[in-house]
Amino acid sequence: MRRNKAQASVFIIIGTILLIAAGIYFYARQQTLRQISPEIEISLEEVPSEFEPVRSFVTSCLEDTSAEGLSLIGKQGGYAGFNSDYSGQSFSLSNDPTDTDAVEFAPNSGLRIPYWHYLSSPNDCENCKFESKRPELRQGENSIQSQLSKYVENNIDRCLDNFNALKEQGFDIAATEKNVEATITENDVAVVLNYDLNVQKENAKAAMTKFFVVLPVSLQKIYNLATAITNMQAEHRFLEKAAINLVSSFAGVDKEKLPPLTDMRFQFGSSTNWIKSDVKTKVTQVLLSYVPLFQVHSTRNYDRNVFDSELRQSLYDDFIVPLQGESYPNLEASFSYLDFWPIYFDLNCNGEFCEPESASSDLLSLVGIQRYNFVYDVSFPAYVEIKEPDALDGRGFNFNFFLEANLRNNEPLPVNVAPLQAAALSFGSQLCDLGNRNSADVEINIRDEGANLPLEDVQVTYTVTDETCFIGATNSKGKLTAKFPTGAIGGVAHFIREDYLKKAVPFDAGLEKKAIEIQLEPVKTKKIIVDKKKLVKTANGWEFQNTPFHLSLKEEAVITLKRNSPLQDEEYTTAASYSLNQPAEIRIAPGSYEATITLFLKDRLAIPERKVRARSGLFEKKEYTIPGIEFNEQSPFPSGGLKLNVTLNPADIERYDTIVFYAVSPALQDIPESERVIEDLQETSKAEYYSKVYQLALQPAFE
Repeated sequence: MRRNKAQASVFIIIGTILLIAAGIYFYARQQTLRQISPEIEISLEEVPSEFEPVRSFVTSCLEDTSAEGLSLIGKQGGYAGFNSDYSGQSFSLSNDPTDTDAVEFAPNSGLRIPYWHYLSSPNDCENCKFESKRPELRQGENSIQSQLSKYVENNIDRCLDNFNALKEQGFDIAATEKNVEATITENDVAVVLNYDLNVQKENAKAAMTKFFVVLPVSLQKIYNLATAITNMQAEHRFLEKAAINLVSSFAGVDKEKLPPLTDMRFQFGSSTNWIKSDVKTKVTQVLLSYVPLFQVHSTRNYDRNVFDSELRQSLYDDFIVPLQGESYPNLEASFSYLDFWPIYFDLNCNGEFCEPESASSDLLSLVGIQRYNFVYDVSFPAYVEIKEPDALDGRGFNFNFFLEANLRNNEPLPVNVAPLQAAALSFGSQLCDLGNRNSADVEINIRDEGANLPLEDVQVTYTVTDETCFIGATNSKGKLTAKFPTGAIGGVAHFIREDYLKKAVPFDAGLEKKAIEIQLEPVKTKKIIVDKKKLVKTANGWEFQNTPFHLSLKEEAVITLKRNSPLQDEEYTTAASYSLNQPAEIRIAPGSYEATITLFLKDRLAIPERKVRARSGLFEKKEYTIPGIEFNEQSPFPSGGLKLNVTLNPADIERYDTIVFYAVSPALQDIPESERVIEDLQETSKAEYYSKVYQLALQPAFE
């Protein structure tokens, strides 16, 4: 009997051991479904607590290596490396920042940052081409997402160190090939390591196949903001426009200033001159000081200053980069230029010596002229840094890239690159979270001001301080019923539709129903003609003739129309260049405009030298020579202009296809060359005066 009991005890013990072992094995193989982000679910094995050090160690290495790769991608403008394995393309690298695909951040630093928009042709190109080294975010083998996967896969072994740290704790680990899958989600970055590990410690075993980390970095939003800034530069050339405005602001007929773009002085004595290399140094210093003033609207660090001076305000606002659509309240954007990035610079000087085309007499009693006409060619790199200070649990994340500015002949070099596409655009923001849209219904009704018809697909956005969100779009009846955020003061509703002037209306929503009635003015494409009405020199002085004349074959007109916008309308400016050989069109809406026209004659026009007698003492007269001056295609003659407020009526805009503008033109070319004198040139500087005197005769016509 005792023997049977002993036998039974042995079987019970063996059964218990087998049951425990089976339980441990089953527990080690049990999996649970984990959702690591809204877009991603993975199955993870549940392992006994004694194997948690293995999972923690591998996960820690995965997190460190992923963060390291992400940081490198941020520093290098979207690239983990510039070799073909990561980038999938070739990079032309040189020490000249305006002749390279990626700029070396600091001398001998080894850190290269690519251009997201730049002139890929030589600086002295004729058929110039622009390119972008912006990588894709998710699509393709060399996207940022794929590069992060490759980087982690290639570098995690340095951290794992053949699991030596775990082996010292008594773990025996057998590993197979690994694979890494990074996924950039809407709000963060997830990295999954597929790695078959068979782990044993003493008599216990476990198998692990998947590890993951989620890095709290809004990489998609950062990428979209960088893309939006790049597109604004490619389409609107804000770097070049600010640069030429800076040159103009710091220029003047003064040796301590920059050479002026254009100036004409009637004065005696020696002219002002400059040294070209000194001018380059001054331009570099101006860029160093003023490029950091750029701000990006709707970002965390956007802070617009307000000045009493309209001129100062206008210059300051040139450094605000507007965005369309999405706002970025959690991201900061900044610009820099450093003087160890040499600029490309050229100026129309005689070698190193820069002086005006001048003709002057030797004595104060004689008339002299000094004509300054300097043409700047400038290229420079602008460093753009986007920061998410709260990323990575407060450690922050930086993303850097370069944009290149290219001025030629005082104008932005034309671009031939299509806009870059952002990744999965979202119009969400804290202000416009759907949960915060708790106003009463707002009835919006928008019509075409000219035809008085409902307008479909008008985009409605709402801005409070520096945050903008998308509200909705009107239907086929021109209507939109929507809720707005409440509790904000000083909000502005914007109404945007292609081929119409934008409108902005102050609006604060509340708990009572409100209605907004808006009429948008259409923008039409019209042909333009610029004719001239002459000032003719007679025995009685200069006389205005009301008969219009076409421009000559070698004359060109540059016309700018700046709308005197009502309070609710956003600013609108349009411009065109017209000649008989180059007909022009202009995009225009009804309204009052400040019209500015400049005429240039690109043909030979000479004023001969002449001898005059002038008193040099109390009783004595001497003969002096006033040098001549010659204009030509390279140095065109300013043959006329206009500066006048004009009104374009809705009925005329709707009815006619062509607008004829008139400039007043002192007809020096009609005077026989032998009879021209230097004093005649004074008439060319009186365009604004003559525009006011003869404003009724200079109003535009329609045909």
